[in-house]
Amino acid sequence: MTKLTREDVIKSITDGNKDFNGWDLSGLDLSNVKFLQTSNLSGANLSGANLSNAILVLVDFSETNLEGANLSEANLEGANLSEANLEGYQLYKSNLKNVSLKNTYLSFIDLDGVNLENANLENANLIYACLKGANLYNANLYNANLEGAELKRANLINTNLSGANLEDANLKGANLEGALLWNNNLKGANLKGAELENANLENANLKNVNLKNVNLETAILKNAILDGAELDFLTLLVVVEKGANLKGANLNGENLERVNLENINLKGAMLNDANLKGAELEGANLERAYLKGANLEGANLEGVNLKGANLKGVNFKGANLNYANLKGANLKGAELGGVKLSKTKISIVNLVYIKFIIPGTRQLIKLLDFVKKILNNLDMLFEIGIAIGIAICLGIG
Repeated sequence: MTKLTREDVIKSITDGNKDFNGWDLSGLDLSNVKFLQTSNLSGANLSGANLSNAILVLVDFSETNLEGANLSEANLEGANLSEANLEGYQLYKSNLKNVSLKNTYLSFIDLDGVNLENANLENANLIYACLKGANLYNANLYNANLEGAELKRANLINTNLSGANLEDANLKGANLEGALLWNNNLKGANLKGAELENANLENANLKNVNLKNVNLETAILKNAILDGAELDFLTLLVVVEKGANLKGANLNGENLERVNLENINLKGAMLNDANLKGAELEGANLERAYLKGANLEGANLEGVNLKGANLKGVNFKGANLNYANLKGANLKGAELGGVKLSKTKISIVNLVYIKFIIPGTRQLIKLLDFVKKILNNLDMLFEIGIAIGIAICLGIG
């Protein structure tokens, strides 16, 4: 490699030279230098070089060694950085509009606020990269690895993220309007407050994603996986309207009063301490769901599947549980005053733990009336524990 000085480089450019292919420019101070458009720096060694404020429009950096180089506030519009070595690369406020970073290693790189409009980042490795507030409008991130990346308030309008890995990425407040997220892995990502209007999330993995305060009204959610996703009331309504599968969804503590979740699949969903007063849940699947301390007063649960669900301390007062399946459910401390129980399936052993509103002798009478009602109307699973249960209840009076 030919070793040049700053003065040699400037003279070469002044003489009209564009070809620096394979040259050794390592450690040089090339700040504010204006390279001719379409200059060829492919394969050159620019490790440790200072290119801050340099003009590098349409320059070819393919397979160039830029390890530790400083390109802060440099203009790299339209440059080709495909497969370049950018380890330790400084790009603060750089202009990377229309740049090609295809197949480039950019893990842990700081691209805070950088302009990457229309950039090609296909197959780029951006694990834990900082792209906070970056402009990625219309960029191509197809199949890129953005695991753990910081994308808070980033502009991702019309960005192609199909097939990309965004597991555990922070997209809080990001604008993903019209973005293509088809077959995307967003497991554990934070999308709180993100804008997803007209975004395509078909077949996307949204497991354990925070979707609170997210605009999904016009988003495509066909076959999206929402297992464990955190939803609020408004997001839930949109998701339900789109017929998404809410298996394992996280709705702990949410106010869902009078919500309509008829025939919705909420198997394994987390609804602990949720307010579902007056909710419409007819035919819903809540098998093995977690509803500890939830309020279901006056709710319609006809035909609902609550098999194996955690219903500890649930308020069922005045609820309709006709034809519901409560086999194997934990009803410890549950309030069942005034419930409708025609043809309900329940394990009698669970009755020992049910909380009745009226104390003392009146409680015992209430219990006996309740058991009588069960025996007359329910499809009952009898268990050996009934004898012990009745004996315990008699002791209460």
